[in-house]
Amino acid sequence: MKFSEKYGYSPIRDVLQVESINEDLQNLIWNAILDTFLNEKILGEDGLISFLEYIWSIYLKKPADEINIYNYNSVNYSFFKKYYFNSKWFEKYDLIQELCYLQESLNKHFGSKKIKFKDKINQILKMELSAYRIISDKVIQITKEEEIIEVEEAIKNTDKYNSVNQHLKVAISLFSNKQKPDYRNSIKESISAVESICKIIARKEDATLYDALKEIETKHAIHKALKNSFTSLYGFTSGAGGIRHALLENDIIVGFEEAKLILVSSSAFINFLISKYDTN
Repeated sequence: MKFSEKYGYSPIRDVLQVESINEDLQNLIWNAILDTFLNEKILGEDGLISFLEYIWSIYLKKPADEINIYNYNSVNYSFFKKYYFNSKWFEKYDLIQELCYLQESLNKHFGSKKIKFKDKINQILKMELSAYRIISDKVIQITKEEEIIEVEEAIKNTDKYNSVNQHLKVAISLFSNKQKPDYRNSIKESISAVESICKIIARKEDATLYDALKEIETKHAIHKALKNSFTSLYGFTSGAGGIRHALLENDIIVGFEEAKLILVSSSAFINFLISKYDTN
């Protein structure tokens, strides 16, 4: 069995769904639309018809007299479903943003019947590791292209350093497990990848990260502030949320944001060290 098969490693670009929406995310978004805007129990038949007319005439800008939303005395939304599943990934996010705007006006109209589409969508985007979130009714990219490139480059650059490469791949796999993401151990693996490359460059197999960085500072004149930033990060992972130790009752629980920050930062630092101090 290959390493990637054993640990379920996937390219970080696919994991974080930048400029893409995979089938699972696509279906979950549609289910949220079904449960919210195409649900007669929430909108009633008149509300559902008004919603579909709005989508047809205002959002899709189709001729108003050509809409067909009746099918054997029931409301038919097949045109909307066809549009959604045939649309491109960015068009789906355009639609999501439009529906978030629409949620506010519908909530004012229905009063106590609160439509919570935005909350549902953000839960889905987070669960499926989308690179986007809804913030103030706008679709905002929370993962930048530069961050993706850093992780991709780190995987590529460490191909000849098996221990570093494996730590990074395990970090990504733990981070991207949708059923049971393990952010604590993903952070641990990211820092372990930094520790491994520092040991290689310092040529000290048994050194800690702190000792290896100190050796690199002495031999290669690494900037002290840069060294201190990663020794501080190492200290964070040793104390926060029980990352490198057993959890204590009052420890901070780390999540997606912390794991992504450490993965990207570690990847960038590894790329820096290899480009500047690699002597192989």
